[in-house]
Order: sequence, then structure tokens, then C-alpha cells
Amino acid sequence: MREEKSSLLRRYSDFSQGLLERQTDIDQTLSAYVEAFQAQKVPVALFPFRRVGHYNIAGHQLVAEEIVS
Repeated sequence: MREEKSSLLRRYSDFSQGLLERQTDIDQTLSAYVEAFQAQKVPVALFPFRRVGHYNIAGHQLVAEEIVS
């Protein structure tokens, strides 16, 4: 029983560590997008009708460029 508990705790710890690493990667990626959008003179111009929601062509182009870089 103790071995099972110890094994479960190890697996949970490994899983948790993996989630934290992925979260860090996601945070860095999102920060790059936010910076790219904020660098625009008129960030809302990257959305249709200048209303936040889905990106327009220019918004998708900016995101694509960030992904590639």
C-alpha cells in the first residue's frame, strides 16, 4: 500500500512539474503576442470592424509572423 501511494505521489509530482513547464511556455508565447499587438499604433485595427473578437487578415498575419519568429 505504501509503495502504491509513493508511486502515485511520484507520478502526480512528475505530472504537476510537466504542467508548470507547459504553463511557463504558454505564458512566454502569450507575452510575445501581447507585445506584438501592443506595438501596433492601432491594435483594434487587427480585428474586424475594430471590435475585439476574431482576428482579421492583418491580425492573422501578425500572429503567423510571431509563430514563425
